[in-house]
Amino acid sequence: MFSLNPMQTTTGTSRTAAEEFIESSRVFLKQDFLPKLLHCLEDMTEADIWWRPNEQSNSAGNLILHLCGNLRQWILSSLGGAHFERNRDAEFDERRPCPKQELIAAISETIDAVDRVLGSLPQETLRERFSVQSYESSRLQAIYHVVEHFSYHLGQILYIYKMRTGRDPGFYRHLSRGLSHRDKPGGEHPALDERGKKSGGDGISDVPADEAGSNP
Repeated sequence: MFSLNPMQTTTGTSRTAAEEFIESSRVFLKQDFLPKLLHCLEDMTEADIWWRPNEQSNSAGNLILHLCGNLRQWILSSLGGAHFERNRDAEFDERRPCPKQELIAAISETIDAVDRVLGSLPQETLRERFSVQSYESSRLQAIYHVVEHFSYHLGQILYIYKMRTGRDPGFYRHLSRGLSHRDKPGGEHPALDERGKKSGGDGISDVPADEAGSNP
């Protein structure tokens, strides 16, 4: 399992809004979203990762392939200049299960590469525009897109995780009433773990979101 902390924040040392935006994007992708995704993958079986409720829905495995494709096309290729020929349909059509460790390596390596591109991106170029897929986008909008896109599909993967395992990852358990800030996400807390549900860790709970403290 991976060590999880509450939502990561920026250092507070940025000198411009553009610098803060780039740092925030890097923090969300590498320090916040990725560890949550890896936590779920490590705790799921191969069957869980490739399970789908019906043919109109995606498995967690397909969603990870899709995240890799999106990040590589929008950031590594469009902003970083790397050569990449994307087959977007294949990301959703794959039915031959890719081993869990290969998925973990693929998304981890992709995020590391994205982080390097964003870390070296001149902030004065954020308003520059380029063509990607059928869109005309600024660099800033492209970064904004991949962050929200990752968050969107991470939520779907978390839903699958809870459906298949019956467990709450407890990412935001420290925000639930009755817990001090010292309590670590995913740690044991008798009042919340008694039924294994009431921690409201990711917003998918039998307790109303405003009561469970499901997100920051």
